[in-house]
Amino acid sequence: MLAAAAGPDREHTIMKSDIERRCYGGAMKMLGHASDERKRVSGFSLIAARQFLAPRQCLAALALISSLVALGSATAYAEDLTVIGVDGGPANPNGGDAIANAGPGPGPDPTNTANAFGGIGGSPSFGRGGNGGSATSTATTSTTSGAASANSSASGGNGGSGNNGNGGSGGNATSTATATGGNPATASAGATGGNGGFGSGLGVFNGGFAGFATATASGTSGSGTVNVTASAQGGSGGSVGVGFAGDGASVSLNNAVSGSTTGSLNLYQNAYAGNGNSVASGIPGKGGSARSALSVFEAWLPL
Repeated sequence: MLAAAAGPDREHTIMKSDIERRCYGGAMKMLGHASDERKRVSGFSLIAARQFLAPRQCLAALALISSLVALGSATAYAEDLTVIGVDGGPANPNGGDAIANAGPGPGPDPTNTANAFGGIGGSPSFGRGGNGGSATSTATTSTTSGAASANSSASGGNGGSGNNGNGGSGGNATSTATATGGNPATASAGATGGNGGFGSGLGVFNGGFAGFATATASGTSGSGTVNVTASAQGGSGGSVGVGFAGDGASVSLNNAVSGSTTGSLNLYQNAYAGNGNSVASGIPGKGGSARSALSVFEAWLPL
């Protein structure tokens, strides 16, 4: 219940700074004023609130909570969650990580969607580009009757450009989706690694490393149709003026999709490698390799 977030458990709450304490207090006050109808939205928990209250992300946390409260007319317990990492800046050139977890709610829980986008690496006035933030998304849906749907998407942040320095590395991406329903069940997970940043300057530099990607998905139904998809796209390496361009990220998926039903079962598994990038003078990057392997076993039940 959303109301549970209005009464923080002091014994288990750890405040790391005055900034975090003020953000936490404001967020809890906002949640405390939600109406009874709004308390049904998303099963937003105290744990989820704490997750978003890092000092550099407190404003984003308050905006997210406001968005959730405003969805009072949405289907009970369904979540549609998007988390975006902070972009790199002068103080910290590296992009922030993003973690999005949607579901399962207390039920009924027909559909959940999680989207995570890593922050983009900054481009300093001098030196190496910042790294892109990593992205992790997890969507879990479970219902005893009717259709179930879980959709998860994660994209690593791109690396920043170097100025008399190497390009920043692209962020890694991990996506997971699980759907369990009494009738049709659909689970879809997609992950895209961030691209490496541009390297430049008076000298020999490197393009940024590409971000890796992995995805897994699973669907279960008693007798309905089950559709399960997992797709992973590796990031591309960074380009460079003079030096060594970045290689594309390789992708390998091995039995990343699974499902169970007495009805129709459709499994889709896709692996895409990243591109190597170009160089004005030097060694161009190599494209990554892609591998997808899937083994399916059919179990026959006695009549």
